[in-house]
Amino acid sequence: MKCTFCTSTDIRPSHRHKWTDTFQGLLGRQAYRCRQCRRRFYGPRTADLAGSMRRHSVRYRIRRQLDVRYRKQLIRKLIAAGVFVLMLVVFWIFLRYITTYRPPADDSSWNQAPPVRAAQSAQPM
Repeated sequence: MKCTFCTSTDIRPSHRHKWTDTFQGLLGRQAYRCRQCRRRFYGPRTADLAGSMRRHSVRYRIRRQLDVRYRKQLIRKLIAAGVFVLMLVVFWIFLRYITTYRPPADDSSWNQAPPVRAAQSAQPM
């Protein structure tokens, strides 16, 4: 694999620190950083680096374990985001329900004035 900016082959995997890394990871792409120009770019997850890591079986196993951990962490984050969106929708529906004006039914008597008693109205002033 080569850097897309300076075409150097001296690249390394970059740390995940942007929100776009999550979406690129879902597409099977990983962030890399060039050691020559220090620029960051995305490339396929199974790049030429994976071949060099397979030569060193311990490194490859550790890398594979990190990928499994990353996937589990990504799934947890996506579930948390889904629950948040669901709760936001439920809150919006509830808020809309309590703020919507509903005219009273015709047969309700709660909004009518109480009847005036005859004894109270007959008192002299």
